[in-house]
Amino acid sequence: MSTSNENAPGLRQQAAGADDQRWGGSEHIVPHGTLWRNALRHATTAADMGFHVGPLTRKKLPAIRSPHRDDPPGTPKCRGECGRLGHGVHDFSNDRDRVAAQFAAAPYATGYGIACGRAPHWLIGLDLDRKNGVDGVESLRALADEHGFTMPATVVVATPSGGLHLWLSGPAGVKVPNSASKLGPGIDVRGSGGYLVGPGSWTPKGVYQVVAHG
Repeated sequence: MSTSNENAPGLRQQAAGADDQRWGGSEHIVPHGTLWRNALRHATTAADMGFHVGPLTRKKLPAIRSPHRDDPPGTPKCRGECGRLGHGVHDFSNDRDRVAAQFAAAPYATGYGIACGRAPHWLIGLDLDRKNGVDGVESLRALADEHGFTMPATVVVATPSGGLHLWLSGPAGVKVPNSASKLGPGIDVRGSGGYLVGPGSWTPKGVYQVVAHG
């Protein structure tokens, strides 16, 4: 697989992660506040590079509720054909106006996701977890030693929990399935239908930051 890191330095900016407000002793995110503006700015930068993006909550989930949540059982699944927002990764876009519309509908967003498996980059993400006694980085190193391959230099994003996201790109049009710890302990694959949390995104545990550009 080849790397997908052209123009990646434009994604490396510091987030204003300390801008959350505390009201009555409880933490609240201000609608359309600094965290939201920061997420929109980073997402727009990524969209300008061709990546398909959309707003995420502080829990790293798509920030717009599904318009089909009250549909009766048995209703055919919609992946955005209805034209409304709220279909998660299926709505992610690299069109500035579409991205702006999604963020306008998600006033409490504090981050953004980058869809995997789409043109022009055909992004594949390796999510290497380092928590609960599992070290995905060591698992990948052991896998490389066992099979005699070398990981290419690529974009690397550090996660607040101490893990890493490696950005790769696969052959155009090839669907790479998502998986969790199938390749090895702590190695999750984000492929077609999946997404990575974009650098600059804020969560209560910290900010996702680019640490290598390839």
